[in-house]
This record gives sequence, structure tokens and C-alpha cells, in this order.
Amino acid sequence: MRKVQNDSYIGITGFTSRDEVDHALQYFPDIAGRRLMVGVLASYKSLRGIPMKPKWAMQSPALDEIPGIFPEKDRRTLNLVHFSTEEEATPATVTADMVKAMTAAGPNCDGLQLNIAWPDLSVIENFREASSDSVRIVLQIGDKAV
Repeated sequence: MRKVQNDSYIGITGFTSRDEVDHALQYFPDIAGRRLMVGVLASYKSLRGIPMKPKWAMQSPALDEIPGIFPEKDRRTLNLVHFSTEEEATPATVTADMVKAMTAAGPNCDGLQLNIAWPDLSVIENFREASSDSVRIVLQIGDKAV
């Protein structure tokens, strides 16, 4: 059984450059047990290079840019890709996209936040089998989930 980590963090999503992260960290105090969640958006569209609405395109960096956004392991940060997908996607497709997002994010990525209302349990199980024990999965509890 995996140990659940319950660090407190303040999350900011939509980082598109390392300069933005470095600027935010200048104002984030180094307090034990408190972290800044550095969130980078990735969706099934950005994973496939499918054009997005301008609002989302501005907030979703290209896959090859994501590794450079996350700081190297820093006790002040929790580096997460915020992943979203289309509702009708099959569990196998969602799992494959999650693995692709995690791989593309590089070694400084701590895990994924799933911006999916109650993902199929098989998605979580299969992703866990395909990923490291240290990879975090955070579930966003949004309007559709409630």
C-alpha cells in the first residue's frame, strides 16, 4: 500500500515559463510543511497538437517546453501537470494520455492533478502500474464532481 502524502500547499495553475515560477517563488516564504504548487496545464488537445481556443492555448505550453518550467527539486514546490481530457474518452486513452503527460513533463514533475470529474478507477490503477511510486495524483473536485 502506498503512503499518502498530505503536505499543505497553495496552488497556482497556468505557469507557462520558468521566469513566472521564479518570480512567484521570490514571494513565497520557505516555511516547513508549506509548498507552492506549480501547475502547468496539459490536455488531450495539447498532447496531440490539436488547436485550442486562444484562452486555453495561451495557458498551455507546448509539450517540449514543460520540463523547463518546473524547478529542480525544491522543498518549496510541488510540481504538477494539470491534466484534462474529453469526457467521452475511453479509460485506456485517458491512461495513455496521463502517461504521455507525465513522461513529457520531465524528471522535476512530481505528479498529475486530474481535472476530471471522478475518473474511472481503472485509469488510476493502470497509471499507478505504469508510473513510479513517488508520482502524486491529485483529484480536482470541481462543479461536475460535486
